[in-house]
Parts: sequence; structure tokens; C-alpha cells
Amino acid sequence: MILSSSELELTLENKTKMNKLIIDVVNEKIFLMLITIRDTYNITYDNTKINYEKLTVIINDFLNSKSLKIRDISNIYINRGSGSFAGIRNSLSIVKAFNIARKIDYY
Repeated sequence: MILSSSELELTLENKTKMNKLIIDVVNEKIFLMLITIRDTYNITYDNTKINYEKLTVIINDFLNSKSLKIRDISNIYINRGSGSFAGIRNSLSIVKAFNIARKIDYY
């Protein structure tokens, strides 16, 4: 089998893009976990209405602190409850937006 350079780049990109993001905002704390090929990172924030409103900023800052962007994430896992309805609704809408914009699978 002969691969062209664009096919090879796509193959390499898919193999290196095995980063998973876990989002849990239904409890007392907003919990984010990043699982990469080499390591696992997590962070928590107070679960307040202000943090709901800036959840995308919190996620972006967390990824930036690990030298990653949202395009480097292959899968997102989200806690759907039971817990805060506002947190569930907000986090699901953000994850669905990531899916539409970047074709990131979510579970």
C-alpha cells in the first residue's frame, strides 16, 4: 500500500490526537480532566453561575496550560447527571458546539 503525503499526515495526525477531555459540572465543583498519551491532568473550580457562564474560557485556559487546543481533543466525556440542571444544560450545549465546530465525538 502506497500512501500519499496528505494521507500520511492525516494518519499521523489521527494517531497523535488521542487526548480525552472529561467535563463534570453537576456537583459542588466544576471538574475537568485531561487524559493524554503520556499523562493525566485535572483541575476543579467552584461551581457558581459565573463559572457556568465562562465554562468555555475555563476549558480553554485548562487546555492552554497543558499546551493544547480544542482541536487536539479526540473525545469528550460529560457527566449528564444527576445534579444541577443548569450545569448539565450548559455543559451539554458547549460540548455539542465543540462537536459541530470541530467534529469532536462526545459521550
